[in-house]
Amino acid sequence: MPATADPVAPARVDWWPEERKAFEPPLGMLPSEFAERHVYLPDEITAQGGFLSFDLTPYLREIVDSAADPACRQVVACTSTQVGKTTALFVIKLWRVACDPCWSLWLGPAEDDVTHIFFDRLRPIVNASAHIKSLLGKSPRDYKRVLIRFGNGAVIHAANAQAGRTLRGKPIKEVVADEVDAMPDVVNRKENSHPVDLCEERLRTFEEDAFLIMASTPTLESGQTWVRHQQGDKRRYWVPCPRCGSWQTFDPDRMEIDGQMVDLDRIESGDQRLGPERTADDLLRARAVRYLCRHCDAPIQNSEKRAMMSRGKWVQARARIDVETGKVTGAHHATSRSYQLSALYSPWLTWEKIAEKILWAAADARERMQRLFNLWWGLPYRDKVMTPTEKQVKTRRVDYKLGEVPPGLRAVVAGVDVQHYGFYWVIRGWGENGRSWLLDRGLAPDWKTLARMLFARAFESEQVDKETGEVTSKRLVVECVCIDSAGGREDEVYDFVRKSPLVHATKGRRKMPVPYRTTKLKTSRVPGAKGLPIQFWSNDHYFRRLARSHHGDLRDRGAWMLPSDIDDDYVRQLTSQRLERVRAQGEAYQELWRKLHENHYWDCEALCLLASDIVGVHAFETDGGITGGESAPPPAPASKPPPRSRSDEGDWSPMGGRRTPRSVRVAEQNRRRGGRRSGRVRRG
Repeated sequence: MPATADPVAPARVDWWPEERKAFEPPLGMLPSEFAERHVYLPDEITAQGGFLSFDLTPYLREIVDSAADPACRQVVACTSTQVGKTTALFVIKLWRVACDPCWSLWLGPAEDDVTHIFFDRLRPIVNASAHIKSLLGKSPRDYKRVLIRFGNGAVIHAANAQAGRTLRGKPIKEVVADEVDAMPDVVNRKENSHPVDLCEERLRTFEEDAFLIMASTPTLESGQTWVRHQQGDKRRYWVPCPRCGSWQTFDPDRMEIDGQMVDLDRIESGDQRLGPERTADDLLRARAVRYLCRHCDAPIQNSEKRAMMSRGKWVQARARIDVETGKVTGAHHATSRSYQLSALYSPWLTWEKIAEKILWAAADARERMQRLFNLWWGLPYRDKVMTPTEKQVKTRRVDYKLGEVPPGLRAVVAGVDVQHYGFYWVIRGWGENGRSWLLDRGLAPDWKTLARMLFARAFESEQVDKETGEVTSKRLVVECVCIDSAGGREDEVYDFVRKSPLVHATKGRRKMPVPYRTTKLKTSRVPGAKGLPIQFWSNDHYFRRLARSHHGDLRDRGAWMLPSDIDDDYVRQLTSQRLERVRAQGEAYQELWRKLHENHYWDCEALCLLASDIVGVHAFETDGGITGGESAPPPAPASKPPPRSRSDEGDWSPMGGRRTPRSVRVAEQNRRRGGRRSGRVRRG
């Protein structure tokens, strides 16, 4: 019951014992305190044996203490390697054994990983820690390969993410998931769910006390780790500068190598070169690496990093921190906490060692940059070539208006995306060296309007004679239209195609061995009706070409350009596709294009690329890459063979130079051999 308020002293509330217990950590001991008193790390599993201490890794203290917060239900840690992530998971697990006995699950990506972590790393810690070892059960059955049963009722069970039956077992109170992004997207074909989602189902029995912690090196933005990290409060570790005292986070863009500030975007695009690969010792001797304060630009030494981190604090993304005093305002209590930590905070890595890895990645940015992001920055890798952003699309704008015709056009093509309510269309003009301009785009409500927008207009483009400098005007019309025929209105599309030889019906396929191929499709049941040519095209090939077109200089060969007044809806739709890596159980990774939102203009632009190939524009390289440099020249036309006479030996074709039909070739072969190649005796 509430006590009588003192008119001088502040009001005091007497809590019931159950209420007080709910707001206190079990046994009055936080996990970090428990670890420093009772968790002993043997020399066989760590280079610094002895009782665990957070002096080197103070950033782990708040992460492990989150397990004692009764209001916290989920913790997600996106970390790099060499920051003590797995040790933090061990601390939470052992604290739960001693202070809050329950059934808990350790989830790993594969059976070998679980066996290694559980048998080679966790068990030696249990045997070396006297207090925890005293809690072990006495029966030999309590000490199995992937299960440890303690005398106080606590059980640690290990399972791999591919064992669906194990994940559907007994209800549990705590789940510790290690390396989540290395797990399959689904457990198996019967369990069409992620392993972590199945584990959450087992936590429902302990709705009020359930706890889930995920720690992993993120790989992609679509991975479980980063998705759940974005759903949390997104905390980062802030530290004060030893010179000016200003608070900041450690980021790679403050590293200086050979006098150049590191810019990962420029390194990946090839605009910044940092020199040859060198070892950390070579960099140290040359004094080529410095880490500069974000506010005073003073160099921060390796020896000063430990003192900075001891004063550091985690700050939520929505909270504000005064960079001068370090005071945090606007913090809120979250049931889902998420942390992100890079290798720059690691006490075991020097600036020179990190710079060595940056130089290694810069030597082959296209193949190694993802490993640098995942393993060293603790961030998911976003392939900038395959995932254009709105900012990248807007950089393609040049000085002309929508509907105007730039000079130097040689061909005009169009792409049409069919919907049940209308037709999205795009008209693009092509010039020399594979350069292209968006001429117009829109939405036509019916076929008559679509035909008028595509064919009832001409484009006057100025042409300059390179020899004489004379300026002339060239009248251009749309000479090739590729229209999607997979939108549920196939019959209407086929009727529209039959009316004009310039229109090609198309059907997209996820992947094909060639960019496109022509097949005659029988669309009529009338006897003797000819098949309608259909262009089957590879979505993966043309989507990659379109995504790469947002890079490179506007003055380069193959530049892909937009008008200065292009609307935001078009720009947004040009960022609607993202290339992701997915994997099912027992299968290799597959790269699939995922639709994020409306993508009608994206499809139209991809069809314009197909139309440019059909008319022979050759805007891109033959391998599908774009022109940040020079495009591959168009292939030279094949020379025609000299005409053959009837007396010539070989495959003379009665069809005027085209390939002889198979039936004619077989009949000619049988005539020369004296009969069919058969086991039957030829009658005279």
